[in-house]
Amino acid sequence: MEEPDGPGEDRCESCGEVLKPSDRYCPSCGTVTGHSERGQPATSDGDDSERSEAEWGAESRADTELQNGGWEQSEPTYPQEQDVGRPRDRERGGDSSPGSPGSMRGRESPLRTAGVGLGLGILGPVFLIIGSFLAAVVLSTVGVSQNAFIILGTSIGQILGFGGVALGYLRQRGYEWGDIQSYLGIRIPSLRELGVVIAGYVGIIVSLIVVSIIATLFLPEPAQNEGAQTAIENPDIIPIMIVMMLLVVGPFEELLYRGVVQNRLRENFDVFPAIAIASAIFAAVHVIALAGDLVGMLVTITILFFPATIFGYVYEYTGNLVVPALLHGIHNSVLLSLILLGPELEEQTAFVARDAVLSGVETVVAVVETVPIAVGL
Repeated sequence: MEEPDGPGEDRCESCGEVLKPSDRYCPSCGTVTGHSERGQPATSDGDDSERSEAEWGAESRADTELQNGGWEQSEPTYPQEQDVGRPRDRERGGDSSPGSPGSMRGRESPLRTAGVGLGLGILGPVFLIIGSFLAAVVLSTVGVSQNAFIILGTSIGQILGFGGVALGYLRQRGYEWGDIQSYLGIRIPSLRELGVVIAGYVGIIVSLIVVSIIATLFLPEPAQNEGAQTAIENPDIIPIMIVMMLLVVGPFEELLYRGVVQNRLRENFDVFPAIAIASAIFAAVHVIALAGDLVGMLVTITILFFPATIFGYVYEYTGNLVVPALLHGIHNSVLLSLILLGPELEEQTAFVARDAVLSGVETVVAVVETVPIAVGL
């Protein structure tokens, strides 16, 4: 006859073998004992619901340690919420880090923010003129051709003026060189972003056609752009100018006016006000390259405002500075190509080429051409 169970003893229902609390299976016959994974009798659903979360967590960690041979298991990690939306077309209200959209709201007046953007936009052309002058002084001692003089002076002025102001300001705000690329959003465009470039250019053409019709019917004659006029009078320079537009003018003007000015405005303004203010600043600074009366200059600046807003929007949409830089360079290059095609297209393209304003050379060529006189050449 089987011995009666001792106090607290538990026996297998099949063979009567004495079981330990940790036995999930009978060591004699292998029958499931009904014990839980931690060696306690199985509890009912009600008991499970009464166990604290801490007890379940401790039990789970202990099981993991046993399964891993006693190695300590680190706390479980949970996936962060993925940032799958468009990078820059939404508010990031929870991000208060400097430089992020909305980070200066309540900490700086909108008027001050706009003033900073305007100051940066004006400093760009100022240092561009200084850089072009210094380049002209150096180039005049080397003895280069007139075309090389214009191209090199323009490129050096753009890099020192727009690039120097943009990068100098970001460094002054405490950005390390490694952080600047991330802040500006500089990366190789994806196929979708290249599609945005194409769509953006279609938008520019449509906007210029509409604005040109309105200007022709209702507005005074726009002021002429001296840079574009130089290209018309000297078509041999156009091929190298196209290269300059793609590699220098588009990238460096977008670096300052979208990458720095528009981003700075976004710290205190919503998307569309920031784009509008940055575009107005961008258009207005081109006044230094215009020839004509004040009313004509205002008409030209108004026309230039519309492609500038498209540059700003595609940057906001993609978060990639390379996209508006490509769009800007392509836009200027197409206008130059229309001039290069020959006199038969001049009448059809003169308004677009002169009065839509080439965004790079118009701010520099007029300055560079007068520098030889200033230095005695």
